[in-house]
Amino acid sequence: MKPFMKIVEKYAREKGVWIKNKLDWTPALVTKMWDAISDEFAANFCKSKRPYELAWTACYDNMSK
Repeated sequence: MKPFMKIVEKYAREKGVWIKNKLDWTPALVTKMWDAISDEFAANFCKSKRPYELAWTACYDNMSK
């Protein structure tokens, strides 16, 4: 999971939405962060015939390629 979150962090930092202090992570802020990066993240790592049923492990496998 750590390598997965490193990539999420990279994309979020590029967009300026990374939440530095993990104690500040709330559902609303994490949703805002994910909304900012999800399109680009999914386009790069979550390619599948059924992307809405894709597990995070499948995305992780695509990151490892």
